[in-house]
Amino acid sequence: MFPEIDLGIFGKVRLMTIVVVIGTVLMVILVRQAAKRAEKSSPFKERAYIFPKLYISFFGGYLGALIYDALFHTAEREAFEFQGIAFYGGLIGGIVTLYLTMRFMPAYTSFTFLGWLDMLTVPFVVFHFFGRIGCFLSGCCYGRVTDSVFGLHFPDQPEYGLFHNGEKVFPTQLYEALGLLIIIVLLKWVFRKHRLMNYLILYPTLRFFVEFLRGDNRGGYILSLSPAQITSLILIMIPIVYYVIKWKGKRKKPSDFRGRCQPQADG
Repeated sequence: MFPEIDLGIFGKVRLMTIVVVIGTVLMVILVRQAAKRAEKSSPFKERAYIFPKLYISFFGGYLGALIYDALFHTAEREAFEFQGIAFYGGLIGGIVTLYLTMRFMPAYTSFTFLGWLDMLTVPFVVFHFFGRIGCFLSGCCYGRVTDSVFGLHFPDQPEYGLFHNGEKVFPTQLYEALGLLIIIVLLKWVFRKHRLMNYLILYPTLRFFVEFLRGDNRGGYILSLSPAQITSLILIMIPIVYYVIKWKGKRKKPSDFRGRCQPQADG
């Protein structure tokens, strides 16, 4: 809606850049606070452990976002070119990079890899929320054309190849941002255990349905589903398998036989 602001002698700055920077700073603050709280019961300096790895993961996530977008637009572009970024690529790239840094940059921590991911989940969703607000301000990731009261007019941006020709479209960026706010509340105060696994149920479900309203170029479709919808279905399987294994593990625990089969006293 408002792609740029003019800062005079400093030139024009994209509002998405400003909003993403705000989201990044908030994420760093929240992670720092979480690690600081963890240090109260940990003998290790958890902040010193996680931040070098987290900064490297930002770059890994950005590279993943570029590769994911290029991969699913190769057919139409007739080349593997880096022209945009995609959220799921960033999520997967960031997690993989974080794992590799923890694996090959040995240091001392009280938490497992999954434990750290649980701790990072809420700060990351906060970052993602600001990212979607940035998408709304820049006019990308828009929805399908609609005549309903739920539609908004987005300005044409010829320099980025965006033309709406005065038609209203669904502001899917705001729909997803609202969903992310709800996810933050649920993960923070309701589903406080296994936050990553619960996130991998909540967000892919949200994204799967929002995708039906998207009107921008989604890449190649498979069985009428966009790449993001296919990825959502795959990601949802991870927590399902995790909880099934966890449930089966509890069922296989040996029963408590106290009070049974006690040796009989001589009589």
